[in-house]
Amino acid sequence: MTARSPRPRVLAEGKRARAAAPRRAAHAAPSAMLRPRSAMDVCGVLAQLADLHAQLGQAYGRLGVLHEVEPASDSAQESRVPLEDPPERALMGPVETTTGIGLRDLATDYLEDLELRVSQRHFVQVKSRLGKAIDAVGDGPAASVEPMAVLRFRNRLKRRGASDRTVDTYCLALKAMLAWAVEVGLLAANPLARIKPLSTKRSEKRYRRRALSDEEIARFLAVSRRDDEDNDARAATEGIDRVPQTPLWVFLLDTGARWNEARQITWRDVDFGQRLVVLRAENTKSRKRRVIPLTPALEAQLRMLKAAHDEDPRTERVLLSPEGCPYSRETTAARRIFRRVLFRAGIALVTEAGKLDIHALRHTFGSRLARNGVSLVKTQRLLGHSDPKLTEAVYTHLDVDDLRDAVEALG
Repeated sequence: MTARSPRPRVLAEGKRARAAAPRRAAHAAPSAMLRPRSAMDVCGVLAQLADLHAQLGQAYGRLGVLHEVEPASDSAQESRVPLEDPPERALMGPVETTTGIGLRDLATDYLEDLELRVSQRHFVQVKSRLGKAIDAVGDGPAASVEPMAVLRFRNRLKRRGASDRTVDTYCLALKAMLAWAVEVGLLAANPLARIKPLSTKRSEKRYRRRALSDEEIARFLAVSRRDDEDNDARAATEGIDRVPQTPLWVFLLDTGARWNEARQITWRDVDFGQRLVVLRAENTKSRKRRVIPLTPALEAQLRMLKAAHDEDPRTERVLLSPEGCPYSRETTAARRIFRRVLFRAGIALVTEAGKLDIHALRHTFGSRLARNGVSLVKTQRLLGHSDPKLTEAVYTHLDVDDLRDAVEALG
């Protein structure tokens, strides 16, 4: 009896092995699915398929994807979490993560960050304004601040006589804090974003400054010199050296410098050889350097101060208080002297044309330039204005006499 050939059984086993192999493994290595010609070939194919299946399983595991032999049903696909948000999700904006944060808690975080970015003086002002604003609108959730509550607070300040600018400082401080909360992700939106500041037109300002006329300037400086002489004589009886204050007023009138710019002038900023004074960028409001030529009157006053400082070089500052100390940013002492000189000179502090203060001397400088025909461009550079519209305001200080002189010049 002849032995049966094993070939049909080998072929059957090969077919079953190929049917049991995963489809992904077959696609990954199609060369492994060669037609077997012997039992040894079948075993080799199965071993290779097993290795490939294990490698693919490890790869899927690292990718975090479940390997499924059978295709997933529609319900299973719907239950999966998408890897990325759909496009319409991005249009919804940021998600509010701290809906319950209160205004006072938010103010604590905001002020802690603000203190590192601004001057101490500005920080104290913002802290005070925020405290009063929160007291008025209530310490509720920051995300649900009612704009009407802020508007009522603003109206109460207006009824008490506060100017538009003062009222805005409180509301804008609160609005800026909420805008910061949006930037750092504490809020989804600023509930006060649409509140606009009150009008800041010059015609609607509560107080307007006026410029001194040439006659008032002469009278003011004459009385200032007499005031210095009287105080010097009084100080001499007490054995005290006093610093005259007339150079301060001449400096402000002849340079148009702001108070904070003038008080920080040092002797290294004064060049007597080229007859000019430099206002350093770190001291100016615009953070831009300005160079201003010295008038003969101002040069004489500065040389007099320089001689006195050389005898007693206690500070490098040019303009000092009567006691010989550097002036602070607050102008309480200088303001008191300024008003005393105005009173002795018979110059009204407030008139229908406007009020006089130390900053009005800067307006006076601009008006004097306009009276003498200096162009708007040059005036803007001397005053350090970033916008020519600010410079144009100095021409509103020209009085009727200036206009009469301009018309009479026509013949």
